[in-house]
Amino acid sequence: SRLATGGGMSLRALYTDDEEMILEAKRPIILNGIDVGIERHDLLDRAILIQLPRLRENERMDEATFWKGYYQDRPKILGGLLNVLVTGLRNLPNTKVDKLPRMADFAKWVVACEPALDWKEGEFLEVYRENREEIVENVLEADPVAGGLQKLLEGKDLWTGTISELYQRLKEIINDDYFFKKNLASPKILGRRLRRSVTFIRQNGLEIEFNRESGGNRTRFITIKRLKGNNIVGVKE
Repeated sequence: SRLATGGGMSLRALYTDDEEMILEAKRPIILNGIDVGIERHDLLDRAILIQLPRLRENERMDEATFWKGYYQDRPKILGGLLNVLVTGLRNLPNTKVDKLPRMADFAKWVVACEPALDWKEGEFLEVYRENREEIVENVLEADPVAGGLQKLLEGKDLWTGTISELYQRLKEIINDDYFFKKNLASPKILGRRLRRSVTFIRQNGLEIEFNRESGGNRTRFITIKRLKGNNIVGVKE
């Protein structure tokens, strides 16, 4: 996630007491496989998932044929990419997007490039939104915690308790000891998981907020609100 959106780290050079070294990087990443295996919500929130079509028998080719065709088409490919690049550079200063999604700079750049790609105005943002919705749907379907929170709210206007009590209630609802042993060994881990999942769970109809009580004890609260309707769940820790 940090590499996709930009980040850095600092360390001492070669484990000596030399001056501090700062490394900064920002690069797009391509992961390929039948099952890429991305599970962390914060990384998926910065990803585009593409399902490639299956090759038919008559569409396969040997490597020599593939590279021969590639080198023949390479000038056209490079020319096309450069056309997209100059179009984006020309349009970017005047490109406006009313509602920027996650990866805002990336989305704005592609919108600026749209005319060179023969896309209709707004087509990319619509496809990008649909891709994100599919990611969220697939992740939440496979996330027992998201489903457990929905079940916790069924038939209730308000539920309140400690994070430990929430942890125990989810254990009862999910009823999967192996999942908790592997993924949620403690209430503290549940709290971290909820923080990482805020964006995805919100798109599933629940708003999660982290607050503290005023006064001397400064008790921490996790507040979960149902976006559709007025049901609210408050959780103390």
